[in-house]
Amino acid sequence: MYIKQPTQLERFLMEGSYAKVLEAQKDVPKMYYSFFMERLLDTVRLKVGASLERSYENLPAQEAAKMLILADVPALQEFAVKENERKAREEQDDPMGDMTPSLTRRVPTGLVRWEVKDTKLYFLRTEEKRLQIPALDVMVNTIGYATDLERIV
Repeated sequence: MYIKQPTQLERFLMEGSYAKVLEAQKDVPKMYYSFFMERLLDTVRLKVGASLERSYENLPAQEAAKMLILADVPALQEFAVKENERKAREEQDDPMGDMTPSLTRRVPTGLVRWEVKDTKLYFLRTEEKRLQIPALDVMVNTIGYATDLERIV
């Protein structure tokens, strides 16, 4: 029982079944699990928030609060302030601007600030770190790889 639930929670997170993670919060086998469930709830909020900011330019604040498992719009405003502070700290933590690929670090595409006003949540994007994809180079390399592969086969 004590191994089964954490294993299921990990599977639910990997699948993106956040509703199942929330349901599992209701039956924790020991009181010690509640601390970890709170941390897990924060993780789910961050993942849902990252998806929202990639998917929308704005959306109704009440719906955003519901999606982020928050009680109401003032809780959403508080979450938005904390999210903006967290992102500002993350941006300052990388003073060298290291662009080396990593499993834990995403390619910077600019800072997305959250702002709640007029009953809507807005995702304000900065333009200074827009990711440039060299389309012509990618096409040339892909065609070259396909040609080389055809020669080999």
